Amino acid sequence: MDEHPRTVVFHEADDVGVALIALDPHDRTGAPSYSPRDIRLVEPIPPLHKFALRDVAQGEPVRKYGEIIGYASKSIAAGGWVHTHNLEMGRLFDEERSVKRVVPPPDPTPIGDRYFLGFPRKDGRAGTRNYIVL
Repeated sequence: MDEHPRTVVFHEADDVGVALIALDPHDRTGAPSYSPRDIRLVEPIPPLHKFALRDVAQGEPVRKYGEIIGYASKSIAAGGWVHTHNLEMGRLFDEERSVKRVVPPPDPTPIGDRYFLGFPRKDGRAGTRNYIVL
């Protein structure tokens, strides 16, 4: 067994894996973490790009890190390259239809004896100044 993984899957619900090195058609991915099976690639996968772990139909959501990262703009075969040519943001930008599972935490209790050189924004949040010295 190769001691250096060639692919990685980040979450058990993911539809894609990531190639850590350039992979060729007909290469096998091995069984990366969380992947249910060894996938035979159907096209070249550039390093650090995504490949499909299963067949994904047009319009279906595509998950990475267990979260929807986009929707298939056309059908993607298991082992196919997943990129801008077959993945679109689609409904992710539709404010009314987007799933918002993340609930922001409550504001922390202010710390009275610490401060920083910031400025108050109109919406009540704090801002900082960025300086670039050449």
